[in-house]
Amino acid sequence: MRAEEGDLPGICEGHRFADQRGARVAFTVSFLGSSAFYLLLAAACSPALPGMAFLFASRLPAVLMHTLPAAQMVIADLSAPEDRPAALARLGLCFGVGAILGSLLGGTLSEACGREDEHMWQGQMEIRLDLEETRQLPWASKCKGPERGGEG
Repeated sequence: MRAEEGDLPGICEGHRFADQRGARVAFTVSFLGSSAFYLLLAAACSPALPGMAFLFASRLPAVLMHTLPAAQMVIADLSAPEDRPAALARLGLCFGVGAILGSLLGGTLSEACGREDEHMWQGQMEIRLDLEETRQLPWASKCKGPERGGEG
């Protein structure tokens, strides 16, 4: 099972969770789930620890990784209705390019540093992303204007 396949159960609950608690909390949970996923993978690669147990445990936080739906929610909430299709298309392009370049960077790091260091580096980057998004995202992203009918 790949990390992306573990995201599927999180997508359904991720939408509901994000609608109830907000995009900022949804992103925080998503990035913390990703951090736990990569740090457990790094522990699974360590010869001093029981690798198989950590390998199976690393799949559990994958359910919390729902970054794309949370990002789509933020884009849909913060963009004007006429600009929304273009904004969502740019978001899809960014995620696609990120998947390609992320694989390239991960392979390069794995080749140069080894798998354990690659997973540690990714886990640390997820924590940094979490700190950055909590600083950048507004607390409430739902519009309460007339075009939404007061929903939110």
